Amino acid sequence: MALTDPSTVAEKLLKIIETVKPVSPKELYAKITYILGEDSSWVSRHIGLRSSRLREQLAEDTLRLIMEGSKLKAIVESVENIEKTPQRSIQPLIVPVKDNINVAGVATRLGTSYYKIVPAKSSEPVKLLGRAGAMVVAKTAMHELALGTTGVNKHTGTPVNPRCPGHVPGGSSSGSAVVVSAGLAPVALGTDTAGSSRIPAAWTGTIGLRLPKNTVALRGVVPLAPSYDSLGIHALFLTDLVAMLDVLKPGLATEFLVLAEKKVRPKLFVPQDMLETADPAIVEAFEESIQLLRGEGWSISRGFLGVPKWMQAARTIAILCEAKKSYHELYTRYRDSMGLDARFLLDVAVMLKPQQCSRAKKLLVQQVARLRLRLIEYDAVVTPTTPIPPPRLEEATWRLAISNKPIAYTWLWNVVDAAAISLPGASSLPQCNVPVGVQLASLKPLPVLLAIAGHASKILRGEA
Repeated sequence: MALTDPSTVAEKLLKIIETVKPVSPKELYAKITYILGEDSSWVSRHIGLRSSRLREQLAEDTLRLIMEGSKLKAIVESVENIEKTPQRSIQPLIVPVKDNINVAGVATRLGTSYYKIVPAKSSEPVKLLGRAGAMVVAKTAMHELALGTTGVNKHTGTPVNPRCPGHVPGGSSSGSAVVVSAGLAPVALGTDTAGSSRIPAAWTGTIGLRLPKNTVALRGVVPLAPSYDSLGIHALFLTDLVAMLDVLKPGLATEFLVLAEKKVRPKLFVPQDMLETADPAIVEAFEESIQLLRGEGWSISRGFLGVPKWMQAARTIAILCEAKKSYHELYTRYRDSMGLDARFLLDVAVMLKPQQCSRAKKLLVQQVARLRLRLIEYDAVVTPTTPIPPPRLEEATWRLAISNKPIAYTWLWNVVDAAAISLPGASSLPQCNVPVGVQLASLKPLPVLLAIAGHASKILRGEA
């Protein structure tokens, strides 16, 4: 029966809420936030009430909200979508976080042996998780100071790649990708400045999402390059990633569910000029994934994106200029204790002049405007996540960790500030059981990219 009467909608909504057992204020809050998204802000004033009185008050407020009429259609769509979707019980999310994300009372070391602070306050992402009842259970390993892409770390050790032992896990959010890949947690938080969540996702067979900058505030996350830093989320399944996102940004799950119900045939763009630098095994596996998407009727155009080579050099200068400021005290006190990769990059950073920094940023702003105009007509740009397979540990030198090779397909989206996600592709590498990562990057709203990624993931897994 169609939901047309507000009181019927309220009753159905409350029945969904009552599926949470045992009922507690935090669980009710999390469930209603999941259903109503931003319309649920009124719930927060009831958190201090006892469960029985809370339910009565929520019933009254839910009905009143629906009776106002302006939100009826959105809430009806939400309830109908949730009724169609297999329900996950609201259990506490178990969330490890990268070691540059502050957790009150827990040491932050930035992947070093020489630096340690014990913050009195948690970062904004951790506060949001706590309010929803999530449990932050561990700090995860990272490439030293987030200045590298391999995850190799002389101070803390290198996390073992569960899908490809003997090969690097990727970085800098190495530990966050590994705990998810190993099945130790359904989701984990990382950060992403040039590919730091997407590269380890691709090399460990997981999903890695780079959020646009203003999606979640980064207060309390130790900065590397604030103009390009963003939050990263790691997950094995897109449903877990969306559930995590809905805690961090209420309302996203509802928008995603509505879009995910629709049959999509997005318009994708493959920048053929970028593929020229990729390892042949990566290109072969990527093309197999593209053929599967095309077979489902997706529109896939190919062409030249034309990113000038100087743009990546300008990006490197811009990031190092900001890293120089972020790590000034650390560099001054601990330079000789740093690994060769972090030390080399910061040695270069301290030599950069203010005019070089401002010139690099100005050039980037001009080029970003051109690229945005070029890409606005497409729903997403699709590439391999990284042009090379995960290197063997003995081949993962400090020079490789700071080279532009691993980030060749990821760095641009931090500069453009596009949402970007790495998904396991349809074909695995011959040397280890890791599906070649497929990256989707989009200037569209985040729920649109997630809906496209959801459909793509099913196709690539053969479940369409």
